[in-house]
Amino acid sequence: AGRDGAGLPIETVNVDAARLLLLRVDDKDVAEGLAQGVVENEMGYYEVGRVAAKLGRNVWSGEIEIDAEPNVAKRTAIPIHEIVPDLKPGVYLAILEDPEADYFEGWRTSSQWFVVSDIGLTALVGQDGLTVAARSLATAATAPGVRVALKAEDGGTLAEAETGADGVARIGAGYLRGEGEDRPRAVFAYGAGGDFVYVDLTRAPLDLSDRGVDGRTPPGALDAYLTADRGVYRPGETVRLTALLRDQAALAVQDMPATLKVV
Repeated sequence: AGRDGAGLPIETVNVDAARLLLLRVDDKDVAEGLAQGVVENEMGYYEVGRVAAKLGRNVWSGEIEIDAEPNVAKRTAIPIHEIVPDLKPGVYLAILEDPEADYFEGWRTSSQWFVVSDIGLTALVGQDGLTVAARSLATAATAPGVRVALKAEDGGTLAEAETGADGVARIGAGYLRGEGEDRPRAVFAYGAGGDFVYVDLTRAPLDLSDRGVDGRTPPGALDAYLTADRGVYRPGETVRLTALLRDQAALAVQDMPATLKVV
């Protein structure tokens, strides 16, 4: 979200007031939270208490009044920037509770992660490496001088770069080939005035899983296609296979040694 966001929307039913706890999460804790699968995900009552005690710094707490109607879902925008006028850029966790809920009613707790930043970040992964583009959310102008860090699964820094006059930074493809704890996990970006934003590289930018548009895995330097002359064979019959091998420009690759494995 931009630094002048309209508010954080919540939806309630038959609730006249809500208790809000606002926590700010440091960038090093964001890396740890991503590795643990905590950041960006909805949390239950007990998870909220654990994360609040370990990761967050208390920024504000208090009650929010809600203009409720009986048995009607009510959407309310919490004016975060009015509650905390000097809200610093960074990653935040908003925890909402029903003031009337007791210890055994943990289901009456909800949470939401959000980011306050003027940096709009786009990360593109290709055969040539990682390309990161940064722009101002307020003006849409390119953002030069933004420090970009590629973070590993364990939170360590794999590589760093800085955006140029065009707002683009590039990191070589070799840094993307790590495995295990060295597997690339996220891109962190640091701008002027303590501005901070991140992009999780392991999550799809848009969830289209229910649309049947997953597609196939993008090929590497070579794209192989293998097809048989028919689908069913009897013992002793001859199987005729046709193999096509193309490069990144979809041109045929000639004189390339190949190994065929039949399982």
